[in-house]
Amino acid sequence: MFQKRRDSETESKTIQLRELESDMIQMKKTAKQPCRINYSNEIEHFNDTVELIIGIPFIMEKPKEYTDFQKLTRAIFKLLRTYHNWGPIKQAIAGSAPVPKSLTQTRDWLAGSFRPCLPKDNTSDLLAGNATNWLHTGLQILDEHYEGTIADLHRGLTQLSKEDCERAWTVATKWIKSKYPHVQDQVFSLARLDLEQLG
Repeated sequence: MFQKRRDSETESKTIQLRELESDMIQMKKTAKQPCRINYSNEIEHFNDTVELIIGIPFIMEKPKEYTDFQKLTRAIFKLLRTYHNWGPIKQAIAGSAPVPKSLTQTRDWLAGSFRPCLPKDNTSDLLAGNATNWLHTGLQILDEHYEGTIADLHRGLTQLSKEDCERAWTVATKWIKSKYPHVQDQVFSLARLDLEQLG
């Protein structure tokens, strides 16, 4: 039993080495200078083998540790993005705005996907009702998901240093505006209110 386990571990390491070797051979075709790739610690002992394969020094990088400012900026960006995505869902549930077009198209596709043989008069109505029910259930699931995400982000933000909050806010708002050019002003006011309440 132990021999089988040892054999499977050896086979796993051999597969990892082959995958790494394949990556390195591909890199050799394009690389002209030392290469930096972030591989997991498990493969660090392949360093010498990698240099032997491609003939170029291979430097392992440890995963980047973010500064407090970077963590705060990323958390604010996530908060803004969540509010941006949650807005249309809340409006669709309340009936104050139409359901996003992509979701209504999916509902219509779902209703038309079932084509029963010899359908009765109400079959298509039942299928359309089922697709509409799917849409409403999906909207409720998304609503609960975003609500929980906001709560998680609030917990995370309370643990971060707010020393450079204004600068982090400026960077995060630039990010959100470049990624989502049509972001609504309400997103910024909701996130700003949250940050003020969290202190």
